[in-house]
Amino acid sequence: ESFYYAQNIPLYWYSANCPQLAQRALGGNASNPFGIAHLPRIYLMRGPVIDAWAGAYTPIAEVEQTYKNRSDFPGERTLGLLYQAGSTSNNVAWIVDGTPNYGLFVASVPEAVGAPSPTFGEHLGHVATNAVADASGATTIHFNSAIYSNQNYSVETSADKGATWIAPAVTNAGAVYAYPADGFYRVTWLWSPVAYQILGAAPGGGSVAISGTTVEEGYYAAGSSATLTAIPPADQRFERWEGDVATERMYDNPLVVVADAPKSLTAVFADGWILADGSTTLSNKTWSFTVRSATVGEASGLEIVNVLTAPAAQTTLDFGRVESDTGSRVIKVAASVFSSKTYLGSFLAPDMLAIGNSAFSQASVTNVVVSTNLVAIGQYAFHRATQLAGFWPRTLPGLSTLPSYAFYYTIALGGDFVFPNLTSFGEYAFGGIENTAGPKITSVLATNCTMIGNSAFAFCYYLVEARFSDDLATITAAAFKHDRLLRDFHPMTLPQLTTLGNEAFMYCH
Repeated sequence: ESFYYAQNIPLYWYSANCPQLAQRALGGNASNPFGIAHLPRIYLMRGPVIDAWAGAYTPIAEVEQTYKNRSDFPGERTLGLLYQAGSTSNNVAWIVDGTPNYGLFVASVPEAVGAPSPTFGEHLGHVATNAVADASGATTIHFNSAIYSNQNYSVETSADKGATWIAPAVTNAGAVYAYPADGFYRVTWLWSPVAYQILGAAPGGGSVAISGTTVEEGYYAAGSSATLTAIPPADQRFERWEGDVATERMYDNPLVVVADAPKSLTAVFADGWILADGSTTLSNKTWSFTVRSATVGEASGLEIVNVLTAPAAQTTLDFGRVESDTGSRVIKVAASVFSSKTYLGSFLAPDMLAIGNSAFSQASVTNVVVSTNLVAIGQYAFHRATQLAGFWPRTLPGLSTLPSYAFYYTIALGGDFVFPNLTSFGEYAFGGIENTAGPKITSVLATNCTMIGNSAFAFCYYLVEARFSDDLATITAAAFKHDRLLRDFHPMTLPQLTTLGNEAFMYCH
């Protein structure tokens, strides 16, 4: 007998002198009997479909040595009829679909909850068995900081070996499924959350008290509310929450959360802010600044003019409690105040209304929180702030323009930005550097914008959606150059367009 091996495919063979079908795994030495009736399907190359072995087949010349890189080789999981040229023994070899014609697929909702038996994934050729939601036999389990209960499962069938599933799924009660091994089935264990773990910590001193409806200690009934109260040490005051808390809620104390997922929160305590020297110095034990009175629109408060003292290491700067400590809000930061500074981590200024030119240019800032009513971002404000990963809020109705280089080369910045009233983007507003990178923003919605500056979104490799005014008039050179994922652009009909610059959409794949 002669064997022709195809990479990663089991080989089945038949010899006229030895009418026994057998399977030999690639690289193996043992030959195991394999009944022809169990083969799901057999295809003859350039020939008809046959369901089972019936007589002898003489290979045609066109299939001689088809195992050697033939473009018409039928490929994996089909039969190729091969023979050895010049052979007088009429030996033939068959490569067939070796996939069993039954199997069990296992999943769960929510995804990957518990330790089912059989395990998650596909189990082709699995013998008939009682599958269970969890190998322990329990119907209520602790898993990933939550308590789940299993009372039901769904079953789907497939006619194409698990490629697609026939809907709707049939839902059954219980946590045991009797898999019959007579076809392809997918069982999905349906887990329901009973309770979620909610943790509160105060590592710098003080404590956190939590109240609510508990199922057991530390686990709060799914869908119920829990209240966390931060209690500072005697010489400090509560500053903010960190962890699983929405940005707009991080200064709430007490904080009410919903038990809809496991949550861990840390209370941050700090020294209070002091406004001194005729209201020209704002300080605590870590930071001090020169400040002055400022007005932005109808709002009045303080403008940060200069940094007097700062920590040596990268540290969060939080102005969120300035008003409660001093009676004044920080509403503005002047030009270049933090430019090229390496000590700044997160910048939290929930009352901030205006950011000056180059205020954070090339700074080490990692996250920024400002007012939802922000009205001004200066040129080069975050230019080359390469560690900036988060900016909140990303819906900014107060901005009428985003000037040149505002977020240029902020290569860690992602998310979806909405500018309801913005009319223009300056050059390189969100631009990047050719063959290097740009911001990772995924969408920009500015439905009143009529002017897009030179390279405003160039090299935003992750930008998928960009929507502007129906009256869009100007798209300048390289505006969307190399935005290779951009597929949703509005408007597609541009009756007011007067300028379309060179390479505006170049390499938008």
